Amino acid sequence: MSRYARFLVLLVVLQVVAQETASKAVVLEHAKKVYVDNQRKRLYWPLGKPFWVRLAESPDSTAKSYLLTSEIDSAKPESDVKLDGTTATDKGIRLDMSGKQALRWYNMVTGEKHNLRFYSDGDLPVCDIKLLNAPSYVSGTTSYFGKGLSFELHAEDKSSGVEQMYVSVNNGPYQPYTAALNFTTQMNYTVSFYAVDNVGNVSVPVKKHFAVDLTPPTTKAISEKSFTNSENKIILSRLQTISLIANDSLSGVKETFFKFDADVNFFPYKGALYLRNFKDGEHTLTFYSVDNVGNEEQKMSLSFIIDNLAPVPAVTLNGDQFEPKKGQFIVSPRTQLVATATDASSSVGSVEFSINNSAFTVYTNPFPVSAVPGRFIVNVRASDKLGNLSQPTTLILTVDAKAPHSAHSFAGPIYKTDYTTIITPATKITLSSLDDISGLKSIHYSYENDKTHTYSTPFSIPNEGSYILKYHGVDNVNNQEELQMIAVAVDNTPPVINETFSTPKLSASTEPVSQFQKSTMMFLQATDNLAGLNSIWYSFDGGKEFKYEKPIRLEKKGEHKVVIRAVDNVGNTSQKTIAFAIKE
Repeated sequence: MSRYARFLVLLVVLQVVAQETASKAVVLEHAKKVYVDNQRKRLYWPLGKPFWVRLAESPDSTAKSYLLTSEIDSAKPESDVKLDGTTATDKGIRLDMSGKQALRWYNMVTGEKHNLRFYSDGDLPVCDIKLLNAPSYVSGTTSYFGKGLSFELHAEDKSSGVEQMYVSVNNGPYQPYTAALNFTTQMNYTVSFYAVDNVGNVSVPVKKHFAVDLTPPTTKAISEKSFTNSENKIILSRLQTISLIANDSLSGVKETFFKFDADVNFFPYKGALYLRNFKDGEHTLTFYSVDNVGNEEQKMSLSFIIDNLAPVPAVTLNGDQFEPKKGQFIVSPRTQLVATATDASSSVGSVEFSINNSAFTVYTNPFPVSAVPGRFIVNVRASDKLGNLSQPTTLILTVDAKAPHSAHSFAGPIYKTDYTTIITPATKITLSSLDDISGLKSIHYSYENDKTHTYSTPFSIPNEGSYILKYHGVDNVNNQEELQMIAVAVDNTPPVINETFSTPKLSASTEPVSQFQKSTMMFLQATDNLAGLNSIWYSFDGGKEFKYEKPIRLEKKGEHKVVIRAVDNVGNTSQKTIAFAIKE
């Protein structure tokens, strides 16, 4: 190790020693001295302090005195002459034992004796401390005291007696002890003290370590799963318990006491407080704790409400639904099931549901019961934040996933082609639909400009033209059938009749009646744009009507009036009357 390193270590050691010395109270300097007890007429000489003997001419303190010295006596080996020529009396006589001492003089002639007595005192005083007027408690190596603590110091000395006691508090300077000291501040204390007797003997300093605890414990009331409502009131159930947790940072908690409501007496707290016998409503728990040195906490209270009622669950349907009988619901796959619950005192903790006796599942959001048709039993239950669980509420429902099946029919004139059904404004259209679960709710149709009508009774299409008749059925849970379509043409125009003759007219064009020669053939025809021609009928001169099937030979002479009637395939009829004359 280098010289500089050793020097550094020495400095560190000196610094540590200096710090330790500064943190301790230093005993005062007390000189050794001779003490005369006038009351008991005793002289006390401090042990170890040398003394000399003088002969005085009188007892007067001012009388002349003569110091006695030792003489050399070569005949005795115990002579006190030292090798350097000095004697013991040159440096004084030293005493090595405490107690009675005497200078004895004996008159060899008369036999008279004198004992000149004094006392040597080398015994240290003994001192003690008494801590008074406060409760105490010992935990491990630490003593705790409560309010009102004071202490008294006591010292004894079996020889010259105690002159003074000195005391130091928390390593402060030693001060003469005169009266009992009080401790009014909460903290840890170190009291050091010692005593000095009348000849300057100093006792070994005594240290007393203790703590003053002036603070009461603090106690909290705790209940797991408690709930605070909107009015800031604590809600509990009979299933819960209340625990009292007390804490004291110094002497520790000795005991906790409690009572409920209007109880007169407090009871020692032994463990969790059960609430199983409490009725619904408001209650108050009052409690406090005491520590091991008597500090008592102010009375604390906890107001709470006992809620033993479970929430009321409810299940509703959002969307398509039909109730043919009370409590019997039919829904669609789109229908959302909504589960709710209400609680009068606390708050709903959770809502659960079960379908067809499956395990209960926590409800979070509305959901469809099933996309598959069938009968379902839905159970919903709820629990509040205290654990009160309700009985399930049940909803039985049927899921209808099938749309209606619709059809159409016509009443009145109708004619079908390969692609179109031809009708007249007089034709009635009937729509029908079947639904075997929830039943038919309505039929909707359109045929012009997509304007939709709700079907109620057979209807007709008044205006002539070509249409696409569209219709579909809707059941009571809004399952909508795919659109049905049929091409329809309304024909309200009769055929157009035309007649021709096999020979030209005989008469001039100015004649009112056309004339034809005998055996002329008359041809009848008619055209129809939509339904097409069905038949042509004719009659002569108001006679019987015949169906036209082939050309008519005109043989009878004279004037004739022919009524021609043409009918199309939906019954539209046109009529035409012609007049002509037959000549030879």
